[in-house]
Amino acid sequence: MRKIAFVLAVVMLIGICPLPISAEETTPDKDFAYVKAIALLEHLGVKAFSTEKKVTYNSFIDALYIALDGKKMMLDIKALAGLNFSDEYGNNEMTFNDAVKSLVNITGYKIEAEAGGGSAPVYVNIARTKGILSGVGSKSGAVTSRDAAVLIYNALNTDVLKLKFSGSRTEYESKKGETLLYLYRGIKKGSGIVTANEYSGLFSENGAPKGMVMIDGALYNDPQQYATDYLGYRIEYFYYDNNTEDDEIYLTILEINKNEVTEIDDNFSRKIGRRIYYYNENEK
Repeated sequence: MRKIAFVLAVVMLIGICPLPISAEETTPDKDFAYVKAIALLEHLGVKAFSTEKKVTYNSFIDALYIALDGKKMMLDIKALAGLNFSDEYGNNEMTFNDAVKSLVNITGYKIEAEAGGGSAPVYVNIARTKGILSGVGSKSGAVTSRDAAVLIYNALNTDVLKLKFSGSRTEYESKKGETLLYLYRGIKKGSGIVTANEYSGLFSENGAPKGMVMIDGALYNDPQQYATDYLGYRIEYFYYDNNTEDDEIYLTILEINKNEVTEIDDNFSRKIGRRIYYYNENEK
């Protein structure tokens, strides 16, 4: 199966960030979960969580509409999320428990929650086991804009539980990679090292064909050169999978937690075990 993707670069190693987040917040020990979430959501058209402090029921549902439906409004997101409220009530701040419940429902795990009694703790436990709570801060009271962004990002990348018919039996199953993003937008997620661009490569000086990059051995079209400067870096990337021969980068996010840069100013080196140490002329 061939992969297609396209990229929005989030440059953090050199202190440049196109998002409305302070430089301090982009450090790996601070809030990389939020940086990733905002990068994806803004690229999908969701702006609210980077500009607003208060998250209402209406703004949360609108964000899901945009992320999944591209503003086409063909989906009944409220029904899929298992929420029923008036437009007036929708202006109230959304609770953390309702946010979690809606995302568990929309990813198909409502059947498991109801089988377990359907209480808030049951929904929270399912969300935790499916990774929806990964990187989330406060787990009570009103949901913050920061946590709303991370929750939706996680849910978009969660494998969906779907109905499966097996003879006369009704069963449910989830398949690896069949996430909300893939089922509604045709977008999949990957992670790998950029091993070549059109100028050079890690294993060959010839590099990749013009206008392309190679990630862990797979070639992708990159006409805008969004991933070109990430040669040698591990990135998280999103791509369209449409079974064609065209691979074009859609969104890349530098995994700063998994990249370490060492600057050298000479060719002196020493290898110990599997590590290579580089020195300058003063053996430092």
